[in-house]
Amino acid sequence: MEENIDILAFLEQVMLENTHSYRDDFQLDIRKLTAAAQAPETGNRAFYWMSRPCGTWCLNERSVFIQDSFEHCAWTAYENEPDTIRAFLVIVSGQEQGRPMGKVSPIDYKSNVLNVEKNALHAETVVLNFADGETVTLPYEQVKGRLRQLRDQYGTIEGFHYTVEDEHKLEALIFSARHPPERKSRRPKRVPQRGPDRREPCRT
Repeated sequence: MEENIDILAFLEQVMLENTHSYRDDFQLDIRKLTAAAQAPETGNRAFYWMSRPCGTWCLNERSVFIQDSFEHCAWTAYENEPDTIRAFLVIVSGQEQGRPMGKVSPIDYKSNVLNVEKNALHAETVVLNFADGETVTLPYEQVKGRLRQLRDQYGTIEGFHYTVEDEHKLEALIFSARHPPERKSRRPKRVPQRGPDRREPCRT
C-alpha cells in the first residue's frame, strides 16, 4: 500500500504504462478525484480505479458492490480479460496544493471481480440529484430504464446515490474486500532423513 502519496502522479504513471488508447478517460478521473479531495464531506472518498489497454475507470467503491449500479456494470465488464487490467483501491484523504493525496492499494482484479459478482447487493432505492438542486428518491424499479423520462421531467441529473436493504451487510462486503484472507503457503513435504546404517559390513 502506498500511503499519503500524490494520487494523480501515481495513477498517471500506471495509465501511461498500461493504457494505449482512450487516454483521455484519465481526465475524467482527475476531475472526480480532485472533487473528492475538495469536498467538505469525507464519506465518499473511496474509489476503485482500473487501467486497461483501452481507457480507464474511476468508480465509487460502494456503488461497485450494488448490483444494479452503473459502477458495478463497468467494473465487472472485463472479467474475461483480467490479465490486461491493473486495478487499485484509492482512498482520498485530502489535498496538497490542489492535488489529491491519499492511499493507493493494488487490487487482484481477477479474484476481486468474482467476489463482486457473487456478493453484490440489489439496489432498493435511488437518490437522484438534479442540476437545479432538487433531490428525488425513487424505488430502483421506477428508475431502471427511465432516465430519459426523468431528465425530461426534472432536468439534468448530476448524481446518483443507491441504497440497499441492509446497509450493514454492504459495509461488511466492502470491509471483507479490503481485507482478503491471506493465502496460506503450502509447506514443502519433509523428506524423511535416513538414519545411520547399522548393518554389519560384509565379511569376506
